[in-house]
Amino acid sequence: MMAKKSSTRAGRVADGLLISYPLLRFAVLLVLTTTTFVWIFHLVQDLRPFSRRESSPDEVYLLSQIETFVQESANQPVLPLDSAEMGHRLRSLLGWVQLAESLDEQKDASNLSQQLWNQSERLAASHLPFLQHETLSRPLWTTLHSHGPKTKGIVIPVGNTNFHLACHLISNIREVLSSKAPIQIAYSGDQDLSSDRRDFIIKRWPKIELLDVLTELDDQTIRLNTTGYSIKPFAALVSRFEQTILVETDAIFLKKPEIVFEEPGYKDTGVLLFKDRSVFAGHDRFREEWWQMQLQDLEPLSDNFMRSRAYLEGFSEHGESGVVVLDKSRIDVQMALLHTCWQNTFDAREYTYMFANGDKESFWFGMEALATPYAMEKDYAAALGHECQEGNTHEKRICTTNIAHLDHQGQLLWYNGGLYHDKSASERVFSSIPNAWMVNGNWSTADPGSFSSMTGSQHHPLTTHEYEIIFKTLERATSIDSTLKERNMIAPPSEPPTEPPTEPPTETPTQSSAAPPYEISTSI
Repeated sequence: MMAKKSSTRAGRVADGLLISYPLLRFAVLLVLTTTTFVWIFHLVQDLRPFSRRESSPDEVYLLSQIETFVQESANQPVLPLDSAEMGHRLRSLLGWVQLAESLDEQKDASNLSQQLWNQSERLAASHLPFLQHETLSRPLWTTLHSHGPKTKGIVIPVGNTNFHLACHLISNIREVLSSKAPIQIAYSGDQDLSSDRRDFIIKRWPKIELLDVLTELDDQTIRLNTTGYSIKPFAALVSRFEQTILVETDAIFLKKPEIVFEEPGYKDTGVLLFKDRSVFAGHDRFREEWWQMQLQDLEPLSDNFMRSRAYLEGFSEHGESGVVVLDKSRIDVQMALLHTCWQNTFDAREYTYMFANGDKESFWFGMEALATPYAMEKDYAAALGHECQEGNTHEKRICTTNIAHLDHQGQLLWYNGGLYHDKSASERVFSSIPNAWMVNGNWSTADPGSFSSMTGSQHHPLTTHEYEIIFKTLERATSIDSTLKERNMIAPPSEPPTEPPTEPPTETPTQSSAAPPYEISTSI
């Protein structure tokens, strides 16, 4: 924070992990600045023409306050674990940018817009140094305007270690679902994704684009080579798509990915996020206290979080980042994404990942930090797997290593965890095709590679159509793994998928299907 160290926020976390200081000084400054923003905004709305207007005393005062804020912020950087303070500073930046954008739209020829942009660039340089690039004179402005108008597409961060999973996913999207949505493969330099692997992708799927994020950003404060998770928000940030579907490599879709752009929540807010499993209630009190401490400095919070089981019941898992959908034409969405990027910089992610499993909580947290509206999946993640029985109980139970996500109509949309029984095992074995799913039940968790299960809710069989999609994806994945093994691009492949059963899964199909699942149709 901006003032000297104070005891007003000390002791909120056990053992004094959070070393911070009060926001009073800049809270007052923020109120004054915001009030002046509103006054100035209405002032410029009423004044015509702009071309001959000189700066008013109020504008001079506003710019003076902003300049002081920028200078003192640079002198006292945000501590890497203080997401709330970074949120407050980026909220101020958002206000300046929104005012400058409004003046630009009105073709304001006065000095105010340019001064606002200049100060915004200064604050971004000290707080978001990864935006700096030797080819850019206005890094913040360029980042906020670099996407193509009305462009939509998919961004998949890929490295050497998850390359085979990426190929499974691309095949699922392109060859099984026949989606024509543009795809960018994001990576961080040759060490991250080798040239032979990039060539393989381009030759098999010629229209796919490659995006080296290191050509767009300064890696000094990010250090992407030290972790795989952290590239994701940066890939979304620098993608050329205005509307971006960010996808992890272990995702598998059961509908064309671009259907997410039609989800009502996304159309309302410009953001669609998905929920993780509702597990580990009260499991990590330290994590819960840190969340509460950070978020109470950002109140009021959204209904998304206030009504969540993470907030109400103390569950330690909330957000999922396997699929993230963003409309970057909305400045507040981009500013929230910048906060998420900051959480994934080298210094900050030491704490971000301490209080979450990698990057997955950082997306909704960025939205809350900037008070940016966002939509989130209605239900917590579903279990997609097979019926199983425990002991002598006859209760319906789904055992699985995969979690699934539903669309707003309650239908399966995608699942994560990939096609292997255990994607981290040295000997990769493909899972058998799931035949049922369950949502809003009670999870029993297990170690990675072992089955977790859900019970206590309605059992849903897969439709023939859904079964076909997974089977055809599995067929192609087996062939891809064989090719990659021959080219030394992957560890020895796992066993091929078993033949489809002689009978379809027990179900009452909810979609018409001309062929049973053991007679795969040529198109889906």
